[in-house]
Amino acid sequence: MGCLLLVLAGCAAHDEPATEQQTAPAIEDVTVDAAAEMLGGENVVVLDIRTPGEFERDRLPGAILVDYKSEDFETKLAELDRGKTYVMY
Repeated sequence: MGCLLLVLAGCAAHDEPATEQQTAPAIEDVTVDAAAEMLGGENVVVLDIRTPGEFERDRLPGAILVDYKSEDFETKLAELDRGKTYVMY
């Protein structure tokens, strides 16, 4: 079974006014092996962006469901802590 994993790494602004470049997360495709290495790290969270039914059938331990088909998907993503790194499954 293949899967696509993406990593979102947040950028926290310091004392400067926020610009789009400072606040936009870095998005990177990673291999399953690279994601597995990251999962033991601090501030790394697994986001499962599948539907609730898919999530219930088979989920990664500790993953947080954020259904990409839901109407509030973008709102939920915007509420994430930008100081953390997210592995999206």
